[in-house]
Amino acid sequence: MPLYSSALLKPPALRDTLRAPLLLMAGGWLLAVGVGLWQHHANGVQERARFQALGERVAEQVRSRMRTYEYGLRGARGAVIAAGADGITRERFHEYGLSREIQREFPGARGFGFIRRVPLAQEAAFLEAARRDGVPDFGIRQITPHAKERYVIQYVEPLQHNEAAVGLDVASEPKRRAAAVAAMETGEARLTAPITIVQASDNPQRSFLLLLPIYRGVLLPPPGQRAAAIVGWAYAPLVMDEVLQDFDFGGDEFALALSDVTPGDEDADRFYTSTHWSDDESISPHHRRRLAVFGRIWELDLQERPAFRAALSLPDPVATAVAVGGVSMLLALLLGGAQRAVGRERLIQYQRARMAAMVEGAQDAIIGHDADGSITEWNPAAERLLGWSAADALGRDLYELVLPDGRRQEARRLGERAMLGTPVPPFDTELRHRDGRAVEVSHSLVAIRDEDGKVRGLASTLRDIREQRAAQARILELNATLEQQVQQRTLELRVLSARERAILDGAGSAIVATDAQDRITLFNPAAERLTGHAAAQALGCDATALLLDADELRTRREALQAELGRPLAPGEVFLSAHGAEGGEWQLRRADGTPVPVLLDVRTLRDERARTVGLIYVAVDLSERKRLETELQQRTEQAETANRAKSAFLANMSHEIRTPLNAVIGLSHLLQQMPLEGRQREFVGHIASAGEQLLALVNDVLDLSKIEAGEMRLEQVPFALETLLREVMAQVRVHADQKKLALSLDAPEDPLALRGDPLRLKQVLLNLLSNALKFTQAGSVTLRVRAMPGGPGRVVLRLDVIDTGIGIAPALQARIFEAFTQADSSTTRRFGGTGLGLSIVRRLVTMMDGQLALDSTPGQGSTFTVMLPMEVAQEAPA
Repeated sequence: MPLYSSALLKPPALRDTLRAPLLLMAGGWLLAVGVGLWQHHANGVQERARFQALGERVAEQVRSRMRTYEYGLRGARGAVIAAGADGITRERFHEYGLSREIQREFPGARGFGFIRRVPLAQEAAFLEAARRDGVPDFGIRQITPHAKERYVIQYVEPLQHNEAAVGLDVASEPKRRAAAVAAMETGEARLTAPITIVQASDNPQRSFLLLLPIYRGVLLPPPGQRAAAIVGWAYAPLVMDEVLQDFDFGGDEFALALSDVTPGDEDADRFYTSTHWSDDESISPHHRRRLAVFGRIWELDLQERPAFRAALSLPDPVATAVAVGGVSMLLALLLGGAQRAVGRERLIQYQRARMAAMVEGAQDAIIGHDADGSITEWNPAAERLLGWSAADALGRDLYELVLPDGRRQEARRLGERAMLGTPVPPFDTELRHRDGRAVEVSHSLVAIRDEDGKVRGLASTLRDIREQRAAQARILELNATLEQQVQQRTLELRVLSARERAILDGAGSAIVATDAQDRITLFNPAAERLTGHAAAQALGCDATALLLDADELRTRREALQAELGRPLAPGEVFLSAHGAEGGEWQLRRADGTPVPVLLDVRTLRDERARTVGLIYVAVDLSERKRLETELQQRTEQAETANRAKSAFLANMSHEIRTPLNAVIGLSHLLQQMPLEGRQREFVGHIASAGEQLLALVNDVLDLSKIEAGEMRLEQVPFALETLLREVMAQVRVHADQKKLALSLDAPEDPLALRGDPLRLKQVLLNLLSNALKFTQAGSVTLRVRAMPGGPGRVVLRLDVIDTGIGIAPALQARIFEAFTQADSSTTRRFGGTGLGLSIVRRLVTMMDGQLALDSTPGQGSTFTVMLPMEVAQEAPA
């Protein structure tokens, strides 16, 4: 077959030359149309995206503007709370109004006012008080008469432009009353539906009232108590045209309409439209979104204006399409001129590249040579196979270069046959590598012909067959050793089986294996000893029926099925409560007696992960159960002895305190008598020692009560402020004697709590006395904070801070143990028994609280007590 095709050597026809430019031009215009359509679509997508973003910005502006008025309401509520619901007056509310620049801080708000809740029974008293408060003709006006309690607008600032609202009963109109009730029930700011306010009657249904509830006290009452605790509302009248007067419309890019679409209302109320709004839906695109505003749902409707599209500066789709079409025509002209010039050169390069690719990329060595053996072609595979580079091989005699002496004549003869056109079948031969090594190859020899069919040379294709020969030898070797490998593997399996049998026979745990039908297939000696069944008798029996109690198995299966809500898989009944396989079971022995075991059951799976059986591993728990019973008995005996010790200490404390009180009383009487210097000193020592001993007895008695479980906590209302004053008064004498600064940092608001005031006072006295004892100079501070702890509850934080000697970190955990102090020198220097902090810790634990210590040696200590307490609803006695 000739290497070159005569058809490919003909010059390209005019039709072929023009085909590509025409196709390019047609494709270019199609592309231009597509680009124009795409640009039109992209403009629409960008326009909608920008308008969507504009809608989100407008919604955020409206939300931010309305949130501003809530801040103003909180300020007005703060003014009322600060003065007290019964102490607020017209003058004080006017002073609050003067303190705010309402038009600058809250643009669009007509002002801020106070609506008082007036029960029907108190209406006359309210009118009398309001008239004494600077408005002699104050009266209550109603939009619609009703017989329920009044919500009266008592104050509003600034009064100018709002006089008509003073005295209006908000409860006399359904929309206003609904918003007030919603604010009272939720404890949050609530907005009315669109209404007409009396001070802006020229804007019908385009105004709102924003109301914020005001309750008695600082804390938000629980939901069920809010109706009884509310005293009124802080409110702001809002005219929407004034609220949005300075709204940013982005250079007239859009028009805006607002409607109230709260579910439950009959119709949507449109309460605002901007200057350029049009009701014609077909004029321009719209963007609608809904917004939650203080309990109402508003719908924002944005209408696109011409300035919006002009600001986008979007490319013209027609101009873009024309530009793409023009470029395609220019490219078509250039292509037509260049294609004719490069046609012939491309054919030549194609033929050369094709031949070079086939030769260069071949994995076999391809060598071109003349009839006399002179080398004309030498591809890279030949370099790799024979070691000669192309530069070294070209022009040399192939037969002399790579063939051994004995094979050259035969090779020349075969070459002559190929030159004559006689086919030469492939044959195996041996060549010589450049380094002298022998290379086994498969040799194919073909003639090279020109376009006229004449033989111009030979092509030798050499394929390396060394790996093939090595593979064949390896196969023969493997076949010879296969039988030996089988025998060796059989021996290994026997050794492994014997080792596994030895492990099973020597295992201390009972091991039982079953098939998929739960029939026993393995029963080791430990299982025989534990159950009393012989392995020969157990093999083939049902494992659960033979080893487990049927009632226990049924009860556990039913309970686990009820918990999982589905039938159980094989072996799943043995899952523990925590999801792990295994647990404690009662195993039934051959004689019928039960034995407690720790049973671990695992599923056996084949190579396809299919369940083929179960394996039971049981450990005898009889000895452990016996030890647990003995330990429980000893624990009960220790607890009984501990209770007897605590009762003994309590009784002895009572017995010791009776004569001790007599000693202390007599020493006080002796101190009042005329005594000499040494006598008075001795009597003082007796009194001091008696008081210390009495304190020790009291601490021992309290500790004994707690340990014996006899300590009971009261739950009575008490005033925290009174308790703190009493505690500070008791420890101030000690502080004054040591010339220490004693201070109380507590909130000024009175707080009534429910709890045990006696034990709380005992905790504070112990901590403060401890701080004064170990502080030689500086100060001792009691800091009190009440933090929210849920509905009707607070968390009371008590910090006792001193500048005393401090406690080393390694000793901080020990000081809360009974009869323990920081180190042995503490008792010698400061006295004490080490019971105070132990009693404090136990009392705090009984009150469900937490006790913490933060101390640095030489700088002082801070004891922190966190106590959850209930807020008292009734007044303390």
